[in-house]
Amino acid sequence: MVFMDGMMPSLNGYDATPLIHQFRPDLPVILVTAFVSPASMHDAISNGCNDYLAKPIGPEAVLSTLTKWLPLIND
Repeated sequence: MVFMDGMMPSLNGYDATPLIHQFRPDLPVILVTAFVSPASMHDAISNGCNDYLAKPIGPEAVLSTLTKWLPLIND
């Protein structure tokens, strides 16, 4: 499972997700961002992100996301 920031210096999370899925299509990618809007959520999902968390994220959100996606990962 990958928790990835939406805004990174050279390759943002929106663009990195399809590259990750080329090698591991079953690997859940969770976008973490401070820029929350319907458009950014749509962009994340349309680029292959499995889920979307708004910063700041607390331990409950992380645990809930892990519980949701870990069982779906194929070894």
